[in-house]
Amino acid sequence: MNEPAGVATHTGALMPTMAAAAPGAIRPAWEPSNRRPTTRDSITAGAFLLFYLAAYGAAGYLGVMFIEWAWMRVFG
Repeated sequence: MNEPAGVATHTGALMPTMAAAAPGAIRPAWEPSNRRPTTRDSITAGAFLLFYLAAYGAAGYLGVMFIEWAWMRVFG
């Protein structure tokens, strides 16, 4: 347990070294659009969010109700 690890402890012994990155500015992979979202886009996104949250809450509520039903069938 207390033996030296040997060569593997030297820096770079297990993996080859990476080449240094070229200096300079980093450019983004894509350019964002300058278009502002319309009011209709915002309303659509808000409606989708509300629908998603309602479905998520209903699924959680139904899951808890099912667990309660199963608990009562087994232990009730």
